[in-house]
Amino acid sequence: MSMETPWLTDEEQLAWRAFLALSTLVPAAIERDLQRDSGLSAADYRVMSTVSEKPGQQWPLRELAASMLWSRSRLSHHLDRMGARGLVARSSDPEDKRGCMVTLTDHGVRVLAAAAPPHVRSVRKRVIDQMTPAELEVFGAVARRLAEAAASDQE
Repeated sequence: MSMETPWLTDEEQLAWRAFLALSTLVPAAIERDLQRDSGLSAADYRVMSTVSEKPGQQWPLRELAASMLWSRSRLSHHLDRMGARGLVARSSDPEDKRGCMVTLTDHGVRVLAAAAPPHVRSVRKRVIDQMTPAELEVFGAVARRLAEAAASDQE
């Protein structure tokens, strides 16, 4: 059975290559800014900001990994490195004796509070302020649709 390849048109090729550049260059620039301004990696910031959103700044590791779309193993190894720097702590999970809770330390809270303003300025400069409100609305809708399609492929 022969299936013809649906090759990209010139316009589709341009859009695809723009997406590749966007998905490589913009996150790298934002991470460089974050590293310069706070010494945090994008992964550090994502873990810390995600944990900070929960009451008590504490999440079960299994739920944190799932919300970040990371494996428990990947998150656990990253938490080891963050814990060595005093940013997070782990404790036993009262609801899952085999699991653990991830908590921001007082030091981690201070580091995140100092990192957030320059990080938001970087995101605003490199993404948000590059679009009109109408473009931002479309961009958000398209990004959500692409992410949902990719997520549904993993289920």
